[in-house]
Amino acid sequence: MTATVIPDFRMMNSGLEKWLFEKGFKEAAVRVLIRNQLWLTAASVLSAACFYWVGLWPVYYLVGVLLATYNFFSLAKFIQQVVHYRFTKRLLISLLVRVYGRLLLTGLVLALMIGWLKAPVAALLIGLSTVVATILFWGGSFIYEQTVKEA
Repeated sequence: MTATVIPDFRMMNSGLEKWLFEKGFKEAAVRVLIRNQLWLTAASVLSAACFYWVGLWPVYYLVGVLLATYNFFSLAKFIQQVVHYRFTKRLLISLLVRVYGRLLLTGLVLALMIGWLKAPVAALLIGLSTVVATILFWGGSFIYEQTVKEA
């Protein structure tokens, strides 16, 4: 018997799904979105570690990815929890404080990166756009599954 070094992604996916469920992500579609974003973040960390010798561009890209993932994770978790509550003024205020608080934090980090550290804007934007790529991939796979089921 030989040991393989190729990871079993199905087992890793199920472990990640279980962890996300325990963290409060009860909707399967939301777990898939978050799981895919976390995989993309992990791949970005590895690529930034492999290409740090190129310069700081991969590191700035990684900062954008981490900001996007943090915001996406937090917002998805909060929205999923709130959707089951009756709409109240308190709920609206809580939503606005959380969203604008994260937006302020993200803005401050980006201003610090661009203004003080002179980070390339393209690297940060490409990192931030990974969430858009994750959503497009998820939506495309959903449409593909529906098309296959209908055929």
